[in-house]
Amino acid sequence: MTEVTANTAIDYAAIGNAAAEGEDQQSMKEGGGGFDRPLPDAGKCTVRLMQYIELGSQKPTNPTYKAREAVTLRFEVNSRKHMIVLDDGTKVPNTIDVRLSKGGKTSKYGKLFSALNKSGKYNHFAQMVGTGAWLAEITHNTVGAGTDKEKTYANLGDDNGWSFDLPIFEDPTTGESKPIPVAELVGDAKMFLYENSGINDTQYKALWDTLYIEGEHETGARKGQTKNWIQGIITDSLTFEGSRLQRIIAGDSAEGLEEIDVPEDADGEEVPEEVQPEEEVAPPAKAKRTKKAAAKKPEPEAESDDPLAAMGL
Repeated sequence: MTEVTANTAIDYAAIGNAAAEGEDQQSMKEGGGGFDRPLPDAGKCTVRLMQYIELGSQKPTNPTYKAREAVTLRFEVNSRKHMIVLDDGTKVPNTIDVRLSKGGKTSKYGKLFSALNKSGKYNHFAQMVGTGAWLAEITHNTVGAGTDKEKTYANLGDDNGWSFDLPIFEDPTTGESKPIPVAELVGDAKMFLYENSGINDTQYKALWDTLYIEGEHETGARKGQTKNWIQGIITDSLTFEGSRLQRIIAGDSAEGLEEIDVPEDADGEEVPEEVQPEEEVAPPAKAKRTKKAAAKKPEPEAESDDPLAAMGL
């Protein structure tokens, strides 16, 4: 059994740095909540990385593909025209989820890391959570056009690659570079690093506990099923049996586990339970939420002469 000692708070920055020690992704080798969010409008936007969650090795639905380590990322879209105005006047950012297989530098996963790391200061996705800020371009694609299954998806990249760039505006009239302000993260930062050797057992268990979603679905096709889909996918992964995570969850740790205060998931947001790597399946499904309240699009705001207005953000 493990020994419980004094409470400490989760230090995401420290864990991100530890993750980079365990897996330096610069050295890859080739190989919100409680309401429905509308589809984000296409066009330029500002974003922050809100979540980076590793799901372990997942069996693909297509038998011609081999099992691969899956990852889901959530970006918070906080440019003015993408803010959602609730009935009480509160403005909240929209979100876009990206699901991928882990891979080398030339994979979509590796190219995403490179696109987000144009500053060169990151060695792991985990270091970007809550701190990284970018310009991006939202595009739409429609699947099943003309059928009862027609659905439109929002993406942060297309066949030409990822759309991320540093938040800098190049003024064509003066040649000056101006930093573009990107709002701080509104939603809860969240990360989970599967079997990363750079984090200790206490950090690993604390990250695991943040993934828990309480309750069951009360309506719809999944009525009576647990909402705790993320932990469920990870424990169902092909590599969970015999893993370090399984041992820690069971209370079998060589370390004396400290009790870390785990922040509550204030928004209780949820994405579909069936998570497959983006490289192997159809476009990512739009996130579903556990609570519903009417949302409306924001009223147009007056233009100004700041860099964001100049770029239509």
